[in-house]
Amino acid sequence: MQKIIVKSATFETRKGTSKKSGAAYEMREQTAYIDTGHDFPDRFKLMLDRDQAPYQPGEYVIEQPLVVGDFDSLAVARHIKLTPLRPAAPAAK
Repeated sequence: MQKIIVKSATFETRKGTSKKSGAAYEMREQTAYIDTGHDFPDRFKLMLDRDQAPYQPGEYVIEQPLVVGDFDSLAVARHIKLTPLRPAAPAAK
């Protein structure tokens, strides 16, 4: 199981118009890190859905990252979902 580390809830939004179709698009990306067992975690970008809240700082695992892609080959899903490694602490009263 590889651990995903989110250090900040900030994300970037990129908007534009597709050269191919002329349709408007919006991409929301959040920076995260994956612990692959090397000396330092590797940085990568998570794609967020249109109305999805950004992931809060913490440690996560990937939830169902694989899909069947072109030519019936196994591929990594474009939009992955994360599950907290530890349950959230109860809210203070």
